[in-house]
Amino acid sequence: MDNLLSNAVKFTEEGSIEVEVRRSNDRLEIQVRDSGVGIAESYRDNLFDPFSQEEEWRNRRYEGTGLGLALVNRLLEMMDGTIEVESQKGVGSSFRVGFPIADEFKNHDQSSVNPSLSESHSRHFPTQF
Repeated sequence: MDNLLSNAVKFTEEGSIEVEVRRSNDRLEIQVRDSGVGIAESYRDNLFDPFSQEEEWRNRRYEGTGLGLALVNRLLEMMDGTIEVESQKGVGSSFRVGFPIADEFKNHDQSSVNPSLSESHSRHFPTQF
């Protein structure tokens, strides 16, 4: 989550960032959407490669090593999770991660602890830096 949110803030100079958390059967899904710079379609195949960045080092406007999304992807693989990306250059990006809920929480009655956990929730964070 930290990496996805950090990237959304870093690449969204103006606009909005939305975070949605949803429980779907025995999986937890988290989606981070932004109205930032977006990712070119031609680069998406390299998005999860270690040390890979869309801009060449000579033209780079943003700091980073190119390891964040590679680590997120690897961690999700180890957790039997998934990551999906939708993005359009100049429009923004959407990253959706999903992973299994731990066995001890699968049959737990969420509504008795917090009724909001059984629903989908979204937060909208306007940004302007």
